[in-house]
This record gives sequence, C-alpha cells and structure tokens, in this order.
Amino acid sequence: IIENILEKCIVHTPYIELYLELIHYLYSKDKIINDMIYQLTNKIYESIINKEISGDSDYLIMCEKNKKLDKLIGHSILMTELEKKKIVINKIHSTLDNFINILSDCEEDEEKYKCVQCLYNIFKSYYGEYLLPEGYNQKLKQLIESEKSMKIKFKMMDILERK
Repeated sequence: IIENILEKCIVHTPYIELYLELIHYLYSKDKIINDMIYQLTNKIYESIINKEISGDSDYLIMCEKNKKLDKLIGHSILMTELEKKKIVINKIHSTLDNFINILSDCEEDEEKYKCVQCLYNIFKSYYGEYLLPEGYNQKLKQLIESEKSMKIKFKMMDILERK
C-alpha cells in the first residue's frame, strides 16, 4: 500500500502532502515506517533511472524520455517534502545535484526548462527565503554563463535572486 501511494505521489505531485498525510494516518503507530518509506523511494528511483527508453519511432522515444523526466521531477518533489517532514534525511542534496547534472547535460530547451522549473520549486519549497548554500550558487552561475536560451537563463537567475 505504501509503495502504491508513493508512486501516486510521483505522478500526482499536487497531492503529495495529502498522500503523505494518508500514510501517516494509516501507519502512525508503526515505528519503522520512515525506514520503509526511505527504502521504497530508493526502489522507485532505481526503477525510474534504470528504465530503458525504446520505441518504434522518434515520437515514441521522445514520449518515453518526457515520461522519465516527469517521473524524476515527481520523485524530486516527493523527496523534498519527505525531507521537510524529517521522514528522510540528507537526500535533498543528491536530488538537487542530480537535476543540476541533468540540466548541464540536456540539449533540448523544453527538457532544460522543466528541470529549471523543478529546481526553482524545490529551492523555493525547501529553502524558502533563506540563502542558498554557496555550492548551489556557484553551479547555477556557471550554468547561467553557458546557457543560450534567455527564458532558461532568466529562470535560473530567479532562483539565485529568490524571486
């Protein structure tokens, strides 16, 4: 049941908080629930990463790539919420680093913008109005310098300026 709910979190990100409240309601008396959630989110992440992208046409391959990216974004938002609720610890930084790496390797503007938007939402949700750690500032500044799309560049600047 927990795995099913966590998978729903990844696909239906606006309802993550409600899904997490449901898990808490159902399993609040279970002492090992946090460990179980941690293990299941790792399992789900591995299944997303290890999913082979294949298709009979360029269109189907593009659809599979978009679906994989959407699931990575959903997983990242889930991990952010779990970290804020202290259900998992020290996973946010690997999640953010993963998206920064995807962003630096990405060649398509649409995928880049999705990643930047996700980073924006995660930083806003997790850090609020507080300053970002310096390592993230440096990485984002490097990405801004090399970015050609003004839309993406300005969104990254919004992250740095906390808008």
